[in-house]
Amino acid sequence: MFAVSAACGEATLALISRMIGDIKAAGTLTPQDELGQCWHDDMICWGPDGIGATYTIDRYIEQHQRPFRTKLPDRHFNGHLCRAADMRVVDIYRREGDKLAENWIFIDILHFLNMQGVDVLAGLKKAL
Repeated sequence: MFAVSAACGEATLALISRMIGDIKAAGTLTPQDELGQCWHDDMICWGPDGIGATYTIDRYIEQHQRPFRTKLPDRHFNGHLCRAADMRVVDIYRREGDKLAENWIFIDILHFLNMQGVDVLAGLKKAL
């Protein structure tokens, strides 16, 4: 087991905040250059079930970022916290040196579907 110092946590949080600032200011840099400011080139994003994982900045752009940017042209980034809905999401980041190396994303998919009117657990109870 290892201990993480408060300074280590503060450095990671500062880097995450910088990454969020980069997202808000997106526009003049290529996606690779934008992400490369805070992410290792061989970064890993462990997405939730149904979304999947991705490895490297280029694959992240292809599999995740580009679809959001091209298919949702009216999207607005309002911060990293959801303030308008009750979607349960947790992002856990691992920093290596001065850049982020991993992002583990957990979404309570059952709760999200229930918010949309689909009660998966009730359906399973009926099937049993």
